[in-house]
Amino acid sequence: MSLPLDEMCKDSSMQMIIGPMKGAKTRNLLSRLDYYEKVFRKKVCFVRKSGWHREDIDTPELASSRDGNLSRVCIEVESAKDVDTDEYDVYGFDEAQFLPDLPEVCRDIVFKKGKTAIVSMLNGTADQRPFDPPSRASELLALASNVEFCYAVCEICQKKASYSAMRDGSGGGVMKGDVEYISVCLACVSGD
Repeated sequence: MSLPLDEMCKDSSMQMIIGPMKGAKTRNLLSRLDYYEKVFRKKVCFVRKSGWHREDIDTPELASSRDGNLSRVCIEVESAKDVDTDEYDVYGFDEAQFLPDLPEVCRDIVFKKGKTAIVSMLNGTADQRPFDPPSRASELLALASNVEFCYAVCEICQKKASYSAMRDGSGGGVMKGDVEYISVCLACVSGD
């Protein structure tokens, strides 16, 4: 069972938000950052890998939820180690699967500096495998005090979707954008 947001926000923590494409992970991350900022008066930042913004709704300087209702200025980095871990109280990392050095940075933020890190990432590639280079998701899970799985709606049968897939069914590793990728349920991803 997940803790209420009020309880999660009281102390430093490492939180993970995982799920398939179109599972509202970025929206959830932006909402948590807003909550920390408005309710707890924390200094927050939104971080993502350089060049991984959704070109239809984001810019390199501004991150938005897929529905466009939430947005925030963001910091784009080549490496998680490029983030100044002294400047903010709460760090939100989006598309974390593309930051392989993130476990060390999160360990520093949470365990050494007593701050909060929130990590949002896909649960796997379009062929349901770990990302290459490895995202080190298992190391992030080992640091997490809270993990939330966000489901999407299967774009084939409209059931609960836990997976991402290529629209043409070809599989693939790198996922960026909405045109080529869809969210799918187990039955549809396995062809049943």
